[in-house]
Amino acid sequence: MSRKTLLFIIIIAVVASIAIGIVAALDNPEYYREKIQATAETETGFEIEINGELNWRYWPPIAISIEDVEVRPAGSDVPLATLKSAAVDLQLLPLLFGTGDIAIDGLNIDGLTVNAMIDQQGRGNWETDDLPSETSDASDVNADVDSENSLDLDIGAMSITNAAVSYIDATTGENYAINLKSLQTGAVSYSALTPMSFELSLEDNTSGMRSKITGDGNLSFNNAFNRFGMVDMNIENDLKLPDIGELLLKLMISGEVDTAKGTADLSKLDFELGELKGTVAVNVTEMNSTPRLDGQITISPFNAKNITKLLGQPDIETANPSALTAIALTTKIGGSAENIKLSEIEGKIDGSTITGRLGLRTGDKLTASFDLMLDQITVSDYLAPTDETATANANDATSTPVTDAEVLPLALLNENNINGKFTIGSLNYDTYTLNDFTTTIVNANQQMKATSYGTGYDGNMSMEFVAKTGKKPSARTAVQIKGMDVTKLTGVETLTGKIELKSNTRFAGSMLSDVLATLDGDSEFTVKDGTLDVSSIKNIAAVIDGLRKKTSSVASWPDVMPFKSMTGTHQINAGIDEDQRINVNIENMSISGTGGVDYWQNTMAYDMEV
Repeated sequence: MSRKTLLFIIIIAVVASIAIGIVAALDNPEYYREKIQATAETETGFEIEINGELNWRYWPPIAISIEDVEVRPAGSDVPLATLKSAAVDLQLLPLLFGTGDIAIDGLNIDGLTVNAMIDQQGRGNWETDDLPSETSDASDVNADVDSENSLDLDIGAMSITNAAVSYIDATTGENYAINLKSLQTGAVSYSALTPMSFELSLEDNTSGMRSKITGDGNLSFNNAFNRFGMVDMNIENDLKLPDIGELLLKLMISGEVDTAKGTADLSKLDFELGELKGTVAVNVTEMNSTPRLDGQITISPFNAKNITKLLGQPDIETANPSALTAIALTTKIGGSAENIKLSEIEGKIDGSTITGRLGLRTGDKLTASFDLMLDQITVSDYLAPTDETATANANDATSTPVTDAEVLPLALLNENNINGKFTIGSLNYDTYTLNDFTTTIVNANQQMKATSYGTGYDGNMSMEFVAKTGKKPSARTAVQIKGMDVTKLTGVETLTGKIELKSNTRFAGSMLSDVLATLDGDSEFTVKDGTLDVSSIKNIAAVIDGLRKKTSSVASWPDVMPFKSMTGTHQINAGIDEDQRINVNIENMSISGTGGVDYWQNTMAYDMEV
């Protein structure tokens, strides 16, 4: 017998021996039915009932297939989940040599249905009398030591298709449905990254929200299923919201979550919603008690008007069409869910830069504290555009009537506390400008106090507003001007000089109608070392002189009269519609008048005497 023939016979014998060994090893599938059921109950506390066929496929590859499976909590007669079919592709050598472990090349699951329900008594249908309904406290779990009884996991690939999960909570009314069209993974083993992709839909049957989610990336988990890692996990969420419409939210996540330690380290979370894009890097601790976080948020420049449209909100109209079209933010974030702190804020609002800090604390009331600085802003750009047609027709009977409005937002002030300071380097309004404008606001215990100070026009201005917001709301104001150039301040060239002014007013109520009906107070001013254009007064005097055939001393006045001091007072008594009093005195002239203003009809009536 030749060597070649002998070698061929030996190969045939070895192959035949392997084949016989495989058939012998796979001849009893019921052994594996019992092992699967026993292992599942030991490891998870759930019973698995295989009602259908449990068959071997010998080639290719070697596999065991299962049909018609029910999963129920140990001791329960009601299935929590059902499975149409599953196939497990097995590795050959462990089966041949009996190593004791089932080595899986592939896992394919189709038609998984899970029905989770909580009844009116708060009991979940996955709970049994033999098993605790809640997981052990985090302090009882050693996050660094995996369970000795954990089932070894080494799967070459996994595929789940046509899965459905429903969740109904009778105590809260929550009603969700999740349909997993597909989930595909690469090799799956504990603490090793596996590539995965998925496609699912989510329905909130209570709110009407619908969501289609697709994703791909890399995921890892340990054998206790309490530590998860994600690398470049890309998720797209196509949302349909009842009051908003359709939104597309994109996320890219890298990080690690440890539920036993109660920590989450999201090293990178990129988000995109329309043109709103940004990055979050945050570390969360104490998730099992009071979560605390520390990280940074960066939001790229975006158009706030476009985002408002995207979210289905009313359009934002501004006097300057370019206002609110370039907003960006970078800030550190820290604290807890009940006490969020934003520090090292650096933001952009169009051409303005804002810096500082902001804190929000929840509790019986929301408390906001802040110290913010804005380099410059033109406030009039952000106001509603002027309706020229309405202005022109203000006295037209067919024009829209002026309506009452809330001047003091009582609910907002009483439900929230505020303590902060806001500084603006250059505050512009129309043609007016104030520099180093600072406002402080303190609102608590049904009282608000706001004070402001700014410089400009060669002088300074201070204002104070104090409001009581209890059952009988009221407020008072105080305004003081020192040394401002009256021409620059008012834009009136007929009067020059430095003005000093003090004004104090009071009103009761919270509505505009209350203010107009109850406002009273007084103002006094002095203009020093100025001039007054009296040419209009001289013209009136000339007419009067012609009528009486006599020349008065007014005719000898210069058109522009210099003066050392001009003083004046203004009084409002129990409302603005009547009994207002004005007095102005100059060295050789006095002006006095009484009258009032009808705000609703946009009219003014005064009797003046010079």
